Amino acid sequence: MELDIFEALSDGFERTFQKNGLMLAGLYFILGLVTTAASQTLAQSNLYDPIGVGTALALPVPIEAAAVIAGVAYLASLVLTIVSIRTFVSEETETIREEFYSRNMLMAALNLIAGGLAFALIVAAGFIALIIPGFFLLTALYYWNVYVTVEDENFIEALESSWNLTEGHRFKLFVLGATVLVGTGVFTSFFGLPSFFGFELAGALLGQIASAITGVFTIATMAQAYNQLRQLE
Repeated sequence: MELDIFEALSDGFERTFQKNGLMLAGLYFILGLVTTAASQTLAQSNLYDPIGVGTALALPVPIEAAAVIAGVAYLASLVLTIVSIRTFVSEETETIREEFYSRNMLMAALNLIAGGLAFALIVAAGFIALIIPGFFLLTALYYWNVYVTVEDENFIEALESSWNLTEGHRFKLFVLGATVLVGTGVFTSFFGLPSFFGFELAGALLGQIASAITGVFTIATMAQAYNQLRQLE
């Protein structure tokens, strides 16, 4: 048997719009608003000025407070990522179990930070060497974060586990990833049209809604593909 791309996409879509998927999307929406507002506030001070940051959601708070808010939002995003992966890998569709946000949270978060840096450096090295090795490494090691959050592995073990899990399925995983990337990109761009016509606040809010939905869909689809691969081992 082989990985079924259509099944992963359809299951990911279904899980996104079930009760706990919508709950997670709501949390991502709130977190996205907070993060964007803090970023826009920092951008106004020239301390932080990423390309494309507007001012529609900027907070009327001191710069120091905005920096603290941005830091807290980053930590919250780690927790929410862990909870989301654990939720979608499980069969639970109605609630978010306590164990998903309580079990081994500190070590999982630390390994996500360290593993994220290691993963980025490895993939970047592949792209610098040649484009194709970069895509290969991205696909082969993509599931390291699931092993960190669900299997409680450290990031080194998780990278090795992902390499073994994806062996023989990497082309289909690449196609799945490309499909999700293109689909979510088109969806998000559509929601960003109000900003194009000058409605900055509406565009920012709709953009956060689209980002929350596509983020949850991406994780849900990844989790469903992961479950398939574990069954094929």
